[in-house]
Amino acid sequence: MPIYEYVCPEGHKRFEKLSSMDKGERARCPTCGESSHRAISMFSARVAVGASSAPVAGAAGCACGDGCC
Repeated sequence: MPIYEYVCPEGHKRFEKLSSMDKGERARCPTCGESSHRAISMFSARVAVGASSAPVAGAAGCACGDGCC
């Protein structure tokens, strides 16, 4: 199950919740109980390279993959 980030409409605080993908885009704020919207969050991807792992090419911000950014 993925961990989703939500934003409370009352205090504008973010919280995370582990939930299945079919649960919808709302969750109750653990502090006040208000129905909160799912937020867009960043994720990190890594690929295995030999015995170690390295960041995905282009993950520094440039879409070209050269690491120019």
